[in-house]
Amino acid sequence: MRVFSVCAFTTTMASGMDYFRPSEELLCSVCLEVLEDPVETDCSHYFCRACIEDYWKQKDQPNCPECRAICSNTLRKNRFVSNMVESFRQARARALEQLEEALCTIHGRKLERFCLTDRQLICLDCRDSRKHQRHEVLILPEAAKEFKAELRISLSEIKGGREKQIQEKRRYETLLTKLQSSARDAERKIKDSYRKLRTFLDEEEASLLKKLKEDEAAGTKKLEEKLQKLSEEIDLLERKIVEVEKDLSQQDHVTFFQLFCIYMQPIEQSEAEPTERKGLDGSVKLVTGWLGEIPSRVDSQQEELLRVLAVLTFDENTAAPNIEVASDDKKSITRSPRREVPDAPQRFDRDAVLATEGFSAGVHYWEVEVKVFRSMDEIKNTLLGVAHTSVQRTSGFSRDLKNGFWVCPIGVVIDSWQRKRKQKVSKRGNFTVGVYLSYEEGTVSFYDAEVMSHIHTVSGKFTEKVYPYFQIID
Repeated sequence: MRVFSVCAFTTTMASGMDYFRPSEELLCSVCLEVLEDPVETDCSHYFCRACIEDYWKQKDQPNCPECRAICSNTLRKNRFVSNMVESFRQARARALEQLEEALCTIHGRKLERFCLTDRQLICLDCRDSRKHQRHEVLILPEAAKEFKAELRISLSEIKGGREKQIQEKRRYETLLTKLQSSARDAERKIKDSYRKLRTFLDEEEASLLKKLKEDEAAGTKKLEEKLQKLSEEIDLLERKIVEVEKDLSQQDHVTFFQLFCIYMQPIEQSEAEPTERKGLDGSVKLVTGWLGEIPSRVDSQQEELLRVLAVLTFDENTAAPNIEVASDDKKSITRSPRREVPDAPQRFDRDAVLATEGFSAGVHYWEVEVKVFRSMDEIKNTLLGVAHTSVQRTSGFSRDLKNGFWVCPIGVVIDSWQRKRKQKVSKRGNFTVGVYLSYEEGTVSFYDAEVMSHIHTVSGKFTEKVYPYFQIID
């Protein structure tokens, strides 16, 4: 960006007359005249709008006439530059009006000296007057030379500032390009991952439905055959019942006992063998079996696609004396009475522990299951999140960004959980919190893992390796 001075003109003497010309900052490098309708190019140079547009019409690709940099077709108006050009034009007009007289307004004589003390043009009578008697006075060429040198120093500083701003602008343009490129790459990967997941789900749905129909057809055939056989047996039994009831009214006792012996013989009824019954029961339960298979198949695919999922274990060497890490798998902790533990520089003095796994790049996600044993009040101040490697391990200071902690109290999670559900957390027994870390963005976000609903995000800037952090506070 150019910086302009209001005094953007100089004076010279020739043949007893003053001629005013602008500094090079107010000149168009195409027409070499004072800027007319000034516009700015991408490289921060200024030209008359008509000049630069005519210049570009002669080129295959727009570039800067001054530095030859490739430019876009966008021309920006700069109000500050326009104001400076207008100020110069007005100042020159006023100066030209004065030059037409070129006489001292007090003595009516020619202005031939410059008073450094009052910084104004004076005549020889003014120089000899009591007002300027002790002032430093120079002839005009010497004064002009001195002020030009001063202006050149200022101009050099302005140009240096402009170069710095141009370099800074280019740095931010590079960062913008990298950001947009990273975003497009992440977008492509996300779309590709979920496209694969949708394809997998569609294929699995078709496969499972086909198998389900096949099993349904096989089971239906067996059950219908059995139902047909049972219906026939029921009809036979009903006919027997009618005959027995009829013979019960028989008055001839000899005939009755003859028939009685026939009726008392066992009636053959079909009964499914244990293996057959088991097969029929299996046909009825086939839907439940296939429904149970769906989550395992989907989970298997998600495990392949969502590789940001982090598997964590607790680092016993960082666990405070009152934090006990499960000895079997090191994946759970409880708050306990203070224990005797080996001294270690990385150990917290109370309540806290870090995970063994740390991160210095990328995105990572893990879930924490929080169990409620008695009441919510005893764990609402418990903290989850991440911490810098160099955080203090002693108590007595706040766990916040200033001290290297990206954390969220469990109380915030509980409030969000209960707003979304009718059931109270205290009656549930446990709930799950999802933690999503984006190292490059400097953010840690917390989610209700059961419904993947966002709860809270802590934003900052990571300057070193971070570790998942857990602090149980009662």
